[in-house]
Amino acid sequence: PSRWIAKFSSSTDQYPVVRSEMAAMWLAGQCRIDVPAVRLVESLGKDVLLVERFDRTYEDSGIKRRMMISGLTALQLHETESRLASYLDLTGFIRRYAKDAVRDNAQLFRRMLFNILIGNNDDHARNHAFFWDGSHYHLTPAYDICPMLRSGLTANEAMVIGNQGRRSTLKNALSEAGLFGLAEKETVTIAEELVEKIETLWDDACDFAHLAKFQSDVL
Repeated sequence: PSRWIAKFSSSTDQYPVVRSEMAAMWLAGQCRIDVPAVRLVESLGKDVLLVERFDRTYEDSGIKRRMMISGLTALQLHETESRLASYLDLTGFIRRYAKDAVRDNAQLFRRMLFNILIGNNDDHARNHAFFWDGSHYHLTPAYDICPMLRSGLTANEAMVIGNQGRRSTLKNALSEAGLFGLAEKETVTIAEELVEKIETLWDDACDFAHLAKFQSDVL
């Protein structure tokens, strides 16, 4: 039997956060990002997002917990130092310690671009994690992906993404893409693929999460 984490809506939410996260998680999966299964249920008239636990294994002897660390721990940063975290440092950790650095860095790059395109600027280091198998690390499925309300014409991500710091643009993300072990042509292809997928499937994602159709303020 599967185990699930329940994420509840709040009476103070300024927009349907739970349904927005549901839509974003589904859309991420369509963009070839590894995500856990999600379900939307209702409890006492409130939306509840169920996210399947990927930190558990199910064996004949019972349920076991998988060892894992957050991106913040991987970078050896204290909670008060989270502002120092960067995607670029996470790529370095992956190159040094991952079992499949090529796979994990390509996946991390794809997630970074996806967060920019859907307006998720809560992509701090604790919202990335790694499994530990006793010998190597492996990037976990993505989680806590949700479009955020935005004011103004510019935005910043929670972590540094390129040579313009946290500035939330594809140009900035592509500026240091070589650190992810990807050729320049490949990074542009991935960016174009994600833009096309998100533009094409945005309404479908909203339908999947039972949201009224609306336009992204990012695209």
